Amino acid sequence: MQNILIRSGMSPFDTFDAPHILVNNSIGGNVGNLVYAYSVFRTLMTEGTNLTPDYYDYDPKHAGEINEKYDLYVIPLADAFREEFVPSLRKYTKLIKKLTIPVVVIGVGLRAPFEPKLNEGFPFDKDVKAFVSAVLEKSGMIGVRGEITSKYLSGLGFREGIDHTVIGCPSMYAFGRELNIRETNITRESMVTVNSSRLSPKHVLDFISRSMKEYPNHYFIPQWMKEMKLVYAGFPSIAESSNNYPSKISDPTYINNRVRFFLNVPTWLDFIRQADLSFGARLHGNIAATIAGTPSILIPKDARMRELAEYHQLTHVMANDLSDDTTLTELIEKS
Repeated sequence: MQNILIRSGMSPFDTFDAPHILVNNSIGGNVGNLVYAYSVFRTLMTEGTNLTPDYYDYDPKHAGEINEKYDLYVIPLADAFREEFVPSLRKYTKLIKKLTIPVVVIGVGLRAPFEPKLNEGFPFDKDVKAFVSAVLEKSGMIGVRGEITSKYLSGLGFREGIDHTVIGCPSMYAFGRELNIRETNITRESMVTVNSSRLSPKHVLDFISRSMKEYPNHYFIPQWMKEMKLVYAGFPSIAESSNNYPSKISDPTYINNRVRFFLNVPTWLDFIRQADLSFGARLHGNIAATIAGTPSILIPKDARMRELAEYHQLTHVMANDLSDDTTLTELIEKS
């Protein structure tokens, strides 16, 4: 039996309720994190393996215990190459250096503007270099999310095809090699699921808001931890009044019972399979639809989403291609 430790806030077998998730931050701040961890669990779940989540506890002082109890440490990551994640990268680097078991990093990416200036470097370059170097001492190669991240690591001196290779997002492999998007008949009465991000440009938020009115049988699926608090407790609001994003419990989307926040991946996928379409500015909101077989339209807002949309050939429209007159019906017809 091979004992594998996996970076994750919860296992697919955990049935945590909302209070537990809120207190322990089992979703790592965003429920989208559960999707790629879920995929990694499914991929590694064979007869000869025993999988254990680390529940985001990666203190270097646990190195001895990890070496003793586990044969492998698998670390799925999202856009970990960013300034806010530097303290965690440093902690991981210290831990990994103390480990004697293999360490596998899956699907790590760079957070950068839509048109990143890789030649100018980033404040966290030194920390990324130290982290990647530590991992490569315990691993043959790192899997990165897309071509932009690959070029970034090459610029730091790591060799493409030897030290790192593009694999996309682990979540896309949840159900094996073949993905089948089913045919749906999308009408104004269709059930559609909507995802959005307040970090998107105003005209993108306006488009999403218009589209929700265009297709009234919609369900808004938020992902942030602070939105989970709002759904569960009714407060606090995530922002002041907004006419292009559901931000407080008195907004029509909440009043009309058009919001769903999922506490695990299976219930999320089961719900989204009922829809004829998913659309919006959240990567994992639309990847969830894709692996559930539901057509989706993604609106990338940064380099992280762009490289994944391009690598996996997800149906997407760039923000610059949206005008004040663009309708969702037009995009559906084009796609």
